[in-house]
Amino acid sequence: ILPFSKKSIHRNVDFKVANENYNRVFANRFGSQSTEAVKYFKDSLEFMSDVFCESEGKSIYYRISAAFYNWLTKFARNKNIPICGVMYPSANTMAHGINVVLQKELIDQGVLRCDYVQMYAIPRSPDNPMNIEFYPVSEGQIPDKNGNFTFKNII
Repeated sequence: ILPFSKKSIHRNVDFKVANENYNRVFANRFGSQSTEAVKYFKDSLEFMSDVFCESEGKSIYYRISAAFYNWLTKFARNKNIPICGVMYPSANTMAHGINVVLQKELIDQGVLRCDYVQMYAIPRSPDNPMNIEFYPVSEGQIPDKNGNFTFKNII
């Protein structure tokens, strides 16, 4: 979880709570020592959280976030640390929302299984991009024995 962006902490209560939890962990781990290394570590986490929720210059920041994610998963694999995915602030909601990226292996290995799918349209209001509507555009579907879906559009 990357709840270190000041934008997301102020706009999303879940990230605020997660950030407070991380700060308790840091305090327990490092105590009151305010070394340059601890400050650099915290600043780096805040920078990466900001990168994930940056809405300007997306092509540049997307490359940085993708490289970070790839490095993180490779690092975790090399250290035998189980990481299933990453939660980070959403750039499209100006850090109000949470995005989740899950590793493909969770599906391939049968850890996660899709039981039901329904497609939705999620348009933003042209007057206020923070207003989002959700409405179904297909009937709900249960996968066949091979995991395939056949959708019937309702719009």
